[in-house]
Formats: sequence, C-alpha cells, structure tokens
Amino acid sequence: MRSILKNHREVRLLYRDWATHNALPQLLRLHLVAIVFSMFITITDLFIWGPDSAWFRPYRLVLIALIATATVLLFLVRSHSNHRTRETVAYTVSFVMASCWNTTYLYFLLEAPAVSHRIVVAGIYMNIFVIHFVFRQFWKLHYAVGIFLALSLAMIAQAKRELYLDALSIFIWNAALGLVGWAQRRTFCDALYLRFQDLRKQLPAKVARLISLESAAISVEDAFKPRLRLCACICMDWRGFQSFASSHPAEVVASRIQTVHDEVMSLIHEAVPSETFFADWSADEIFVTIYSDTDNSQEVLLATVEFCRLFRANIRTRLFSKIGQDIPVIDVGVAVGLGLLGLVGPTNMKKTTIIGAVGGIAKRLESAAKLIRSEESCSPEPIICTTSEVYLYARSAHPDFADNWQKVTKNIRDIEDQSIYVLGGDSAAVSTKALPKAGGF
Repeated sequence: MRSILKNHREVRLLYRDWATHNALPQLLRLHLVAIVFSMFITITDLFIWGPDSAWFRPYRLVLIALIATATVLLFLVRSHSNHRTRETVAYTVSFVMASCWNTTYLYFLLEAPAVSHRIVVAGIYMNIFVIHFVFRQFWKLHYAVGIFLALSLAMIAQAKRELYLDALSIFIWNAALGLVGWAQRRTFCDALYLRFQDLRKQLPAKVARLISLESAAISVEDAFKPRLRLCACICMDWRGFQSFASSHPAEVVASRIQTVHDEVMSLIHEAVPSETFFADWSADEIFVTIYSDTDNSQEVLLATVEFCRLFRANIRTRLFSKIGQDIPVIDVGVAVGLGLLGLVGPTNMKKTTIIGAVGGIAKRLESAAKLIRSEESCSPEPIICTTSEVYLYARSAHPDFADNWQKVTKNIRDIEDQSIYVLGGDSAAVSTKALPKAGGF
C-alpha cells in the first residue's frame, strides 16, 4: 500500500496497462466458468426444489443461452489487434451479463414461490460474493456492477416494504464486499508495482513492464536473451567528483548522486518514451544504452540525438532548481554500433549489459571530452563527443543543433578510423595528450 501512496501515478499507469492486456482473457475464462456453473445449478435445482424447479428452469436456460452468446462474442473479439477495443468489449459484455444474472436473482426474490424465499436470499448472498470476488481486479466493472446492485436493491426496498429488511441486509453485504474488493485491488496493484520495480533492476523498463503485465510465470532470462543489436551507448561522467566526494560527508555525496542521476534519467525518459533503453551507474558515472525492438537504426539515432539535445539544453537548468549553485559539470561520450545486448553474466548474477566495441568507444569519447575540458577554458555546459553517424543524423533531424558541432581534425588513439564531432570546447585540443586505452574493448 505504501508503494501506491508514494508512486500513485506510476502505479495507476501500470495497473491500467495490466487491465488493458488482461481484461479479455480473464473475463473470457469467467464466462466459461459461468456457463458450467449455470448448467450445474440447473441440474441441482431438481434436488433442491423438486417439482418446484420447473418454475426456475426457463430463467436458468435463458441465462445459459445469453452467457453462451456473450462467450462466443468474446472469442470473436480475441483476434482484434487493438487491446483497448478488446478491453472495452470485454467490460461491456461482462457488465451486461452480470446485470442479467443479478436481475434474474432479484426477480426470484420478488416473484419466486414463498417456500423458496430463504434459499433465494442465500443464493443472492452467494451470488454477490462471487461477483465481487471475480470482478475485484477490474475497477470499472467492479464499481459498475456494485452500483447497479445497490440501486436495484434500493428500488426493491421502496417498492416492496415487506422485503425491506432483506433488501437492506443484502445492500449492506454488497457495500461491505465492495470495500473488501477495493482493498484487495490496492494490494494487487502494490504487488504488481513491486514486481515491476524488482524486474526493472535487471531489465529495460519496457521489458520489465511487459513481464509484469502478461504473466508472473514468464522466465526473466528468456525475456531478454542476448542477441546482436544496433545500439547507441551514452557515457556520462562528472568532472571533479573525487574532490567533491572527499570534501563532503558521505550522506551529502549520496544525496547529490541521487539528485543528478534522477534528472539524467528523467531526460532519458523524455527522449525515449518507448522505454527501449537501460541504464547502469557507478558513483558519478552513468551509462545508458538505447536500442530498438525492431533493430531500426533511425529509431536509435532519433532517440540518441534527441537525448543529446535535451541534455545539453536542460540538465544544468534542472539541476540548478534542485541543488542551487554547486552544479556538477558533466561531459558525455556517444557512440552507435553493434553489440551483444541482453541478460549476461554468471548463472546466478546475470544483469542486462552490452558486450562489444561500441561501449568502449563511448567511454573513450567521454574521456576525450574530459581532456578537452582540462586543456581549455571551457564553459560549464556539457561537452558532448560523438561519431559521424550521430552527427550526420543530427544534421537532418535538428540542423540548428548540429551546426554547433565541430569535427576533430586529428585522430584519437584506439578509434583512429572514425570521424569525431564535438559540441562544446575546442575540439583541436583533444589530440595534444595521449589518452588511456579504451578499457580492453
């Protein structure tokens, strides 16, 4: 419950997606169970009512026919590709069927032979319990059916005074189960969100979300198997972090890391709304990998350029609003290329990562940005170093942004065969000192 209170919007969106994906299959199963149950009670009527069962049988058979028709309709809509449409049809059909079911039992309360009155009341209690139990996870349907029952019982209490106490007791029962269903739905949403949070530590947010929505039985390792993909790697590092860390209490350093990385991740989410990325961090460094579900290079480049643009334009303003004047200076290296992306590592310690030269190149470019800043009197704005693929795409997508990039005129060791472009600082300074090797990539 605490997760819901702290992250209400994110929990609400996660639950809405879960309901959209699961409404039709779950309600379809409930309709199938309702057909079997209706057939069962039609047969048991003979043992409960004896000869009087003939009075109930026509209504039972009509209900079975209606539920069967609704079930066929739900089967037909399963092939519809739009989840929202499937959800809407499932809710509408289920509400109509539940209303027909409840109306039938309320009619029994009004018109059934007097000898069967107590058993009919008991049946209504059981019926309301089952309906609240099976609909509790779908709030729209749960509220709609509960309100329909409440209004129907209020009308009965007014129309037939001799049934006032029965209607009142059933009304209270309906309201109580509605509250229980509400509490259980909150507990379910909390568990759904906690599962998503746990999976997000291992997987990209989009993959974690899909596993949470579809089924708890899906294997995490199978969800994001390693495979060769076109990716963009973005390496960001603070300047002067060690000095800051040695001159401030550990609590202050931890708080600053959280604030800065939260703002960086906020910009990543804005640039990649599809959530096809994952991030890892170590102290002052944060490493982001962007990919495409369909291995579309244009999608990867668009998201990468958009992040560079947003980061350059907004990061210092946002950090100033959070921490004031003492804003860290952050430089960035960006590279695009093929890499083995997925869950890799020791059997019991797998994590999402990328294996390939592209990650090392991104780190190398971030080191180049660091060298530029150390040799020149640069502004505190981020220095971004990238490859020609990113620059050329920026020229077509954001020409005003790309006009500010400068081409490095001399080679950078370990990536001599690539053209390097720099935003911020004096790009010529990058070749005046030898840079360290690119971490074995």
